Amino acid sequence: MNGSFLLVFFSLISLNIQASDLDLELQNYIEKFNYQALGDPAESTEGEVKLGAALFFENALSGNHNINCATCHAVSEGLGDGLPLSLGVGLTFNGKVRVKSDGEILPRNAPHLFNVGFDEQAFMFWDGRVSYNESEDFFETPNANISGKDPIENKIKMALTHANSAQALFPILSHEEMLGKPGSNPIADLKTDEQKWQALVERLLYGPSASFYQKMFEKAFPDTKVEEINIGHVAEAIYAFEKHAFVINDTPWDRYLRGQKSALSDKQKRGAIIFSERARCAECHNGPHLSNFEFKNIAIPPIGPGKSANKQDYGRYYVTKSQEDKFKFKVPALRNVALTAPYMHNGAFVYLSEVIDHYDHVRHSFMHYSTSNINRKFRYSYQGDIERVFVREEVISMFENLDEFVWPPLFLTPEEKSDLLEFLEKSLTQKKPTFYRPW
Repeated sequence: MNGSFLLVFFSLISLNIQASDLDLELQNYIEKFNYQALGDPAESTEGEVKLGAALFFENALSGNHNINCATCHAVSEGLGDGLPLSLGVGLTFNGKVRVKSDGEILPRNAPHLFNVGFDEQAFMFWDGRVSYNESEDFFETPNANISGKDPIENKIKMALTHANSAQALFPILSHEEMLGKPGSNPIADLKTDEQKWQALVERLLYGPSASFYQKMFEKAFPDTKVEEINIGHVAEAIYAFEKHAFVINDTPWDRYLRGQKSALSDKQKRGAIIFSERARCAECHNGPHLSNFEFKNIAIPPIGPGKSANKQDYGRYYVTKSQEDKFKFKVPALRNVALTAPYMHNGAFVYLSEVIDHYDHVRHSFMHYSTSNINRKFRYSYQGDIERVFVREEVISMFENLDEFVWPPLFLTPEEKSDLLEFLEKSLTQKKPTFYRPW
């Protein structure tokens, strides 16, 4: 046996031992943080999913017949719109590029739709203003008539089965998102949510596509007469489509968790360990979805119009009215995070590396934040610059309420940041969603 062969032989043994050590260390964190491979969501009928697919791309659900769900949740943009802050009704397209034109710049980033149909996703929107309590079967929403245990509009509530189906009720009511400005169409001028919802349902059932939609609703909800169809059935069908069409459960991370140790490279395994330990990501990004779906204040710099007179966005506070919830936003799930830029509730970070740098030293990142990357990449879309908002009193309030896991600096090394980025970008990515068809 020559020397060269022995050198290669012992090198391979050394590499295997190293890989085995990484796997053993990572296994401890898998157990500690309840990391799990995702399975499949609950089943819907083929009729519901096909109806939902039609409705997802249906312009008639917008006040002016010019926008649909897919406008802001495009597969080509990671099921968002690819912008830091979404553009409202009135936007135009130059090829595939979104341009503000007569639209408004909205206060928040369009969240992605990957895996939104799993039962664990009980809160919708960045501030969680729509939620579902499955054990007691009631919804909390911006509309009091469908919320609580005995709602006035119980017939709408009874058609809904998930927080995501209830969520679909509200973009179509927003004058900026889908409904259109008052005066631009008759539905936008109606007074109540219920009147607007009913008018949209009548468009579908008795408008130009009446024959198509009556047949589709009959197949989707065979126990419900056409005249009994309400906006809850519309929302439930959209949810069924999103639940089945946008499943991400075959990433390298999922395959690794199912026992395929070669699914991750050593660099990705080191990144997963850093994610779990040094970077403290797993304190919030844990469990099967890499999110505990709680609400956290991580000192994201305010940009754009905000939601208050001083251009702040208080997040969860708008729902609970509790001072402790100011500046808190929902912890997002992380599968396909590499495809869903820009990041955070307002898209403040264009690149995933910026997110890592922010967590590395939150206070430093906040104080030295600049919108230069946003404006360099999106100035044409916004037809001008997005400005940073700095209100001293609000900054003090934000820092006083900062989440405990993010205020101590991490001081990650360049190598650790590189490994962590590799884990996030490569291990969690499945570029083509699975269309789950159980029928």
